[in-house]
Amino acid sequence: MKHDAQTIKDAQAFMRKYLLKVRRGTAKTFASVKHVSSTGMSRVIAYTGVYTEKGRIKDFNLTWYIHVLTGANVTPSGQPYGVRVYGCGMDMIFNTLYNLHQTVFTGDKKLVNGKPVHYSDTTRYNYM
Repeated sequence: MKHDAQTIKDAQAFMRKYLLKVRRGTAKTFASVKHVSSTGMSRVIAYTGVYTEKGRIKDFNLTWYIHVLTGANVTPSGQPYGVRVYGCGMDMIFNTLYNLHQTVFTGDKKLVNGKPVHYSDTTRYNYM
């Protein structure tokens, strides 16, 4: 799914605020492994963000933001919803969140013609 530059910019601004709340300890990120492939080489992981605003607890679908900002693959409808992460022998939840931080705070994922630059196929198994 393609996202326009404004959607990406808005998502990045929201994530910057959210991740700063995480760093201050006023927000939490939860991950749930929804599916593991039979070979063990890929997983589907759903992410949820939780924070407080004006004394109210709010939660949101962090998986969508990971998809928009990092270009990670999201499972098609009819399958458990989440980000499909490839590889083995690593902490895939940490890796996905690390890539999100890189994207939001260092601009690792630059826009080219208003579209996010996705990880190449050669690094797909090292990153997402």
